[in-house]
Amino acid sequence: MAVATFVMFDPTATAGSQFVSAAVRAEIGLLGSTDIPAGGVTSTMLAAGAVDTAALAAGAVDTAALGDAAVTAVNIASGAVTAGALATGAVTPAAVGPGIPTSTNVNGVALAMTLVVITSSDYAALSPKNPNALYFVI
Repeated sequence: MAVATFVMFDPTATAGSQFVSAAVRAEIGLLGSTDIPAGGVTSTMLAAGAVDTAALAAGAVDTAALGDAAVTAVNIASGAVTAGALATGAVTPAAVGPGIPTSTNVNGVALAMTLVVITSSDYAALSPKNPNALYFVI
């Protein structure tokens, strides 16, 4: 003889107790566990746009979670990277590539240099002149 089971559901009850039987609630909890093992969700399982900023916990994507070269120019908003966002020494002449002018003293030691476009009358009146400035008198 087969045993018929009727799951009692009360849609007016509060969430978490709509299934009247505690045993049914426990079984659903086992079957629908939210504990996903590491690697349990792959890229192919996610639809495009399935995970947005609101779905990520604070700190969920950190340096360790990003692969090498994971952030490219297309991912960075215009003006997003400012001097305050860069670590000291993060941008060096070697890092920016060939053709970028650098300033050194006669011994090759890097120094700060300011390029100044200035009129001849303003230049004549300028005192003192900045020793770390290259003046373009127009």
